[in-house]
Amino acid sequence: MMDNLESYRKKLVISEMLLAFVLFSEKGIEAVEKMYPNQIEFVLENKHKSITEVKQQLLHLPHV
Repeated sequence: MMDNLESYRKKLVISEMLLAFVLFSEKGIEAVEKMYPNQIEFVLENKHKSITEVKQQLLHLPHV
């Protein structure tokens, strides 16, 4: 049961990070500040990467 909960939590965090990055790509940092303030640092650290690169990076995270 705990493994499932941890797996779902990880998927949720990764989804939020990816959504924040896509929002940044389309609407800019101001939109991220409003919708995903916890993801500003992540977005800024990866702002020069493509969406594909960020997605691959997130899918290979050992833990979040």
